[in-house]
This record gives sequence, C-alpha cells and structure tokens, in this order.
Amino acid sequence: MFKRATLLASLGLGAAAQLAQAQTCAPPALADKVELKPVAGTNLMTVPVAINGVGKQFLLDVGSNPDEISQSLVGELHLTPIDQRTAANTLAEINPQLQFLPTVVDVRGGNGAPLPQVRADSFTMGGNTLPNMRFLISNDRDLGKSKPYDGRLTAAGFQKYDIDMDFGGRQLSFFTATACTDPNQIARWPHAALAVMPMTMAGGKMTIPVSIGGRAIDAVIDTGSDRTVMRRGVAERTFGLKADTDMTQVDGMRDGAGERVYQHTFPQIVFEGVTASNVPALIQANSMVRPARSTAATGSRLSATPIVGTPVPDLTLGMDVLHQLHIYAAFGQGKLYVTPAG
Repeated sequence: MFKRATLLASLGLGAAAQLAQAQTCAPPALADKVELKPVAGTNLMTVPVAINGVGKQFLLDVGSNPDEISQSLVGELHLTPIDQRTAANTLAEINPQLQFLPTVVDVRGGNGAPLPQVRADSFTMGGNTLPNMRFLISNDRDLGKSKPYDGRLTAAGFQKYDIDMDFGGRQLSFFTATACTDPNQIARWPHAALAVMPMTMAGGKMTIPVSIGGRAIDAVIDTGSDRTVMRRGVAERTFGLKADTDMTQVDGMRDGAGERVYQHTFPQIVFEGVTASNVPALIQANSMVRPARSTAATGSRLSATPIVGTPVPDLTLGMDVLHQLHIYAAFGQGKLYVTPAG
C-alpha cells in the first residue's frame, strides 16, 4: 500500500513580504463555478457536465490539452464530426459570461490525416451553456467503460480566465482575469500559509518551481494523474537514488517502453511557504501508455499524447499531493497561489 503525503504549512519570507507590501486592489469577479466529485478509490476528481442536455462526468485533467470525449459517448449522442477543412468558430462573442477559445488547430496523426474531432450542439458546466463545443475523440478505449468518466476537461480553452481549484471544498471556479497581485484579494479563503509562485505554460501544462532536499526542480501540475511521478534519470543523477536500495520496484509495473517502475518516498516537497511531507512518488523513465496518435503537426497548439517511450517530465505533481492544496492559477500574471486545502 502507498502511504499518503501529509501537508505542513509555514509562512515563507517571500510570501510574508508580499503580504506586507501588496496594495489593496479589486478582487477578481466570479464567472462560473461547478462542484468537483471524487472518483472512488483514487485521488482523482470529475466535473459534472451536460452534453446536448445529457448529464455526464468528465475527468478534471488540468495539465493536458485538448479536451477529449470517449468514442462510446460520441456514438451514444450521435455527435457531429467536424469538417477540419473549415475554420473553427472561436465562440468569442457567443456567450458573454463564460467564453471558450478552442485550442485544437490543424492536428494530424502519423499518417498525415487530421485526428478525429466532433462538435456538441451544447455543453453545460455550472451555470453556463456553451454552443458548438469541440472535442478530440479519445483513443483511450477504457474511457466511459471501465473508467467512470466519459471525457477529459483540461480547461485549456479557458485560459483567458483565472482558475480556482479548491480540492478540499471540492469546487472548481472560473474568475475574470485580474491584474491584482494582492495575495489577500486573490486567496480570500481562510488559510494559515500562502505560496505565490511563478508559473509557465507550455502545451497546456502548468510548470512551477519546487524544492526537494534543498534542490530546485521544475514540477508540472497534472490533475489527471492519480500519482506523483519523477523521471528516473532525475532521481538518480540529481538526488542520488539507487535502484533496489533507495528505490523499490513496484511489482508487475512497467512503463510504456517496458522499463521497470520504482517508488520512493520523499521527506518533503516545498512550495515556497507550503510543504508537503512524506510524498510517495513513482520513479519511471517513460510514459505508461501506448497511444495511437503521434505528435502534433508543426504550428499546432495541441500537445498530443506522447508516443511510446517518451520521457516523463522531471517531476509531475499528481492528485495524491494536489488534493491537499487549494490552488489559484492566474494565467495572465504567470503566477500560482497555493495554500493548504481548507
């Protein structure tokens, strides 16, 4: 059995200085919110949505791109295939409260053919209904069958908003983007400590700096991953971990390239002023899956699913750690505000 990470809170000097120096400014305005539902037996969470009026559950998968829908749901709802020779409707002026900007652009598979996409007449999430929502058809055959959700909601199309992920309160909220950097106006929920961290975006992924054992390392936020994962080369070279000594094999588990997967518990992962303790991480060299699609075409904004053997990021923070946090992503500021979950 894997041990769960525990979370400790301490106010770092950087956060304390920002709290003291920040000027009061107008807080961001709420655009929409929706309840998150836990997936039984995991740390994952789903978002209740309605497609063409039919209620479904989508996995909250912030950390990937683009939004996907299962093949079985496409057939069930008779969704309309998209003619990819025509330009996409960005929906920029259709819904004044919550606007969606699609991120799938000229994506092609290994044979040069466009990857299949469909259009839903209506997509409802929280208090908003968006017309003509686009989805990539997932190649995950378990989606909507053995997996208890019918799609993946990446939030990549909502980056004109700030996103608040309150895992303790099980709520996902979208706020109007704000230039306000007063932490008291951003993190308006009760908290004992607050980390304000620089955040970069690439391929729909949020990357932040964290510290392990005094060593800085870039970490990818991935709410679609149940577990925290470190690349084996980083574990060995940067942290000096040795196979079968510091890292133990996970019985029967191999990555997508057939290499063994290990595990190791890190005493601490530090997010500036917030610390996760006793974090059990998988140690692996490559991605776990064998996807059918290859990388995206040149010029595409889609970061396609990795091919077999693609190295994993240096560190991926999965929901075993993230579910203990309250995270506010201010994309326009390039900042992540992090506190322990309430």
